[in-house]
Amino acid sequence: NQEGYDVISILNFKSRKIVWNYGHPGVPGSGPGYLNTPDDAFLYQRPGGDLITVADIKNDRILFINRKTKQIVKQYGQTGVAVVNPPTTYSAPNGDFPAPHNGMLVTQINGNDAILLNKNNQVQYTVHFPPQFSYPSDANFPPNGNIIVAFYTDPGAIVEMSPQGKVLWSYSVSSGPGMLNHPSLAIMLKNGMVMLNDDYNDR
Repeated sequence: NQEGYDVISILNFKSRKIVWNYGHPGVPGSGPGYLNTPDDAFLYQRPGGDLITVADIKNDRILFINRKTKQIVKQYGQTGVAVVNPPTTYSAPNGDFPAPHNGMLVTQINGNDAILLNKNNQVQYTVHFPPQFSYPSDANFPPNGNIIVAFYTDPGAIVEMSPQGKVLWSYSVSSGPGMLNHPSLAIMLKNGMVMLNDDYNDR
């Protein structure tokens, strides 16, 4: 996904070529074929990958796009309705991480939360992030089954939480070489270490 370019793409690593695109480069919109600040594009169905999901942040929706026809076959949220009321409406969703049994973990910027949905778009639980942090980015599941999320701020932070909403671990440094500047994605490796993008520090 290219948030600032309003396009999502599939790359073939062997040929190093773009083999699929959706969106109009540099032209945000909400109509068929358009996106506005897309984030976290995934192949929703495996194997095959005929369905692609993407959190379309400024359109306040999550799209399910048929890879072959480029048609929107399903949508979570209402286009342009920025209201924190899952699963009916979402406010600036920026994460649509795949969950077991074709579910989805949705991150809401304006809700400061993550919502686990089942395959029928029913809310299983909601995790509210600590109020001292804001702008959650791309919540996902570590191998231990908890939730880890980056906070896209300066200074930034990383937080691990239980599905019940308990903070289990956090990283937040206010100055010096350990300070984060707009981290956008954090994942936990099998050995328990955390790897992340520290965007504005270019590392």
